[in-house]
Amino acid sequence: MTRPDGLGDAYWDATKNEPKWADINANLTAHAEYTASVPKDADAIDWSLGNDPLDPEAPDMVYELNREDPRVQAIAPVLVAEGVSQKAISAIARAFAGVELAEHKTLLNNVRAEEAKLGDKHKERVDAVETGVAALLAGQNATEAQKQAATTKAKALRNQLYTADAVITLEELLRASAGPNPPPPVPPPPPGPDNIPADPAERARIWRDRGKQQS
Repeated sequence: MTRPDGLGDAYWDATKNEPKWADINANLTAHAEYTASVPKDADAIDWSLGNDPLDPEAPDMVYELNREDPRVQAIAPVLVAEGVSQKAISAIARAFAGVELAEHKTLLNNVRAEEAKLGDKHKERVDAVETGVAALLAGQNATEAQKQAATTKAKALRNQLYTADAVITLEELLRASAGPNPPPPVPPPPPGPDNIPADPAERARIWRDRGKQQS
């Protein structure tokens, strides 16, 4: 038998001088199965991550890819056009989810580290900053609408407080905005032989003021 043109060495039995039909059939079967596993369109892609836990440290955690994620929507038609099988897509999805999970863990660890810098009262300190910023933005004699707008802005600012330094800086700004504390009033000197006013009414006022301070 003459060897057909284009038939590779892997599929030609030179000893028997014939094609390796078993290998050819196995290859054709595998190709057909692969072709059948390619999603017909982007909507047909299965983005599930399988039954194996994505995070061994949290085996009960359920993680799913968001089909509405712009990155997922952008890559889906490319995978279909390139003839990527569902099995390969599932592997890509798990890899993608693993990267997202690692980023989430890093962010969470960073947040906890910044909270530790603020001490055990970190939440109370952030709450106080939010309240203080809202009051500062609203100002005195604010209407309810103005107070609500100030509260909304303060909450938006809170969501941007990623570091302890940011919280501490806002605490300092709020203290500075309150202005210096006025000095305590200086009490009048007690009547004595050298400072007794000649006016009876003035003497009475001094004794009256002194009595209020002592009460």
